[in-house]
Amino acid sequence: MFPYAEYITSKNIYFRFHGPAALYASGYSVDKRIEFAEKIVEWKKKGKVVWAFFNNDVHTHAIFDVQKLRSLIEQKNRLFDYRLYVIINHLPRLPRHPRHLK
Repeated sequence: MFPYAEYITSKNIYFRFHGPAALYASGYSVDKRIEFAEKIVEWKKKGKVVWAFFNNDVHTHAIFDVQKLRSLIEQKNRLFDYRLYVIINHLPRLPRHPRHLK
């Protein structure tokens, strides 16, 4: 596990998800996603703006982690109006084979 630190000093909270085991190449466990979903819901209730950047995309973990985290947030409080900004960096490039350009 990579080092983790939490310092809340403003209205904006910024998360960078690089992968828990292999940098950029590992997905998050259910327990970790639940932990972060609970934090995000509580912070949003306090008026915070949460930014989550997923860089663990070598094996497309980022896409699935985003979907699962978003689903957990919705389950935590179905009536809660939240906005979770998600940016996925370093997406794998698609092959440039002619059949893919149609």
